[in-house]
Amino acid sequence: MADTNRVALSYAKETTYGTAPTGTYQRMRLTGESLEPQNGALMSDELRSDRQVADIVRSSLAAGGGINGEVSYGTWDEMLRAAVMAAAWSSEVTVIAASTAITFSSGGATATLGLGSWTNTPTVGELILVEGGAAAGVYVVTSASSTVIGLSPAPAADTGSTVTIKQLASIANGTTLDTFTFEREYTDLASGGAEVVEYFPGSALAGFTLSADRERMLQIALEVMSKRALSDIDLLGSSYTAVNTNGVLNTVEHLAVTRLAGVARPLTALSMRLANNLRGRTEIGTLGYGSIGTGTVEVTGNLGFYFNDAAVWSAIENFTEVDYLLGVNDAGAANMASGNTLLVYMPAIKLSKGRRVAGGKNQDVIGEVEFMAKRSAAYGYTFKIARAAR
Repeated sequence: MADTNRVALSYAKETTYGTAPTGTYQRMRLTGESLEPQNGALMSDELRSDRQVADIVRSSLAAGGGINGEVSYGTWDEMLRAAVMAAAWSSEVTVIAASTAITFSSGGATATLGLGSWTNTPTVGELILVEGGAAAGVYVVTSASSTVIGLSPAPAADTGSTVTIKQLASIANGTTLDTFTFEREYTDLASGGAEVVEYFPGSALAGFTLSADRERMLQIALEVMSKRALSDIDLLGSSYTAVNTNGVLNTVEHLAVTRLAGVARPLTALSMRLANNLRGRTEIGTLGYGSIGTGTVEVTGNLGFYFNDAAVWSAIENFTEVDYLLGVNDAGAANMASGNTLLVYMPAIKLSKGRRVAGGKNQDVIGEVEFMAKRSAAYGYTFKIARAAR
């Protein structure tokens, strides 16, 4: 009998849709999965005088399911890239290193270089990390010239501190559909050189959910749409890259920043889902999908927090467009100057509905809001993920 603790899940990116690659596969860290065949069958409508079914035929062939895990730095980078349909992660860029000539203005929401120009002028809409000084932290670039950067939110005022500014590596929602083959190996059933393997070629990331609750791990759930499922007695990969050993991120020590409309707002719960609205294209004479079509990227979610002011409800009532930033850091560094950092940013969300009820005595009033994200007219994207290794 097979044990769940002995199952190994791996993946490789496909060159041709539905054709399982050979070569190197990447092992996955996971807490569970539900990949399965999703086949259909029909009974014949023929009439028989003995009342029996004349035949049963296969009507459809597909596969898919979910892959669940706990978030750790670097573990889900390739899956997240594919899920947001980005072509590639951008590289981290040094805007300026160890400079004492920068003035941060709180009133003007700017960083101004008093001598020379930036080594690399940052891109509007990207996330930058300021290291050192009173203004240390993560900001969105709202404008940029060779000497002045517009920042959101406004930084703490500072002049003369030794500061390094980095534009972080990132991905944003795009239009590149990549497919993978997932391989599930039942390692405890291998015998005499024969393996027990099931694999899922033509797999695309239909979406994913990130969720966080108090005193829990940060969770991720991938949604997979596959061409079909196949069994084999041989492994697909000639070699397998081991998983990393980075620590799991929790909501107690590692939540570095959570900002709604540029204002820090501690959360009691968070859930956000990105859906690509994929569709499998069926063809006469083809087993499984012939290809996969893409749809509108939709990002929705929920936020929970201790109710202590009316600002959020003003945004709901006025249907005001706001932004949201979530940042986790595996060293627990609030300004993210050390450790590894993962950031999620939505520049344009609408708070569609909310509640702030008194559920009973001896309780806190918890604010709960639902949101939907849209394309930012200023930045041109809906959803961005950035990373920084320190």
